Amino acid sequence: MAQLKAGTTIGGKLAETVEGAQAKIDMHEAKAAPHSGHETPSGAQAKADAALNSAKAYTDQRVNNKADSIATVSGKKAGYAVYAP
Repeated sequence: MAQLKAGTTIGGKLAETVEGAQAKIDMHEAKAAPHSGHETPSGAQAKADAALNSAKAYTDQRVNNKADSIATVSGKKAGYAVYAP
């Protein structure tokens, strides 16, 4: 890859060298999580796991509430399947 000479301009703006651009990328990566606010892979996985567990608890609760309601209306004990032809 051709290197730019120091002071080269493109469109009236000073062009950045490959080394200068790489230095900025390296500095950005060094600042990455946790102190910069970027999310780590393990942090993202923890959030996903928490959301999954929350969704499972919610649906389990809704199913149990529905089963209890059906059992109460039909006069059956909770835990029995209700068949209404």
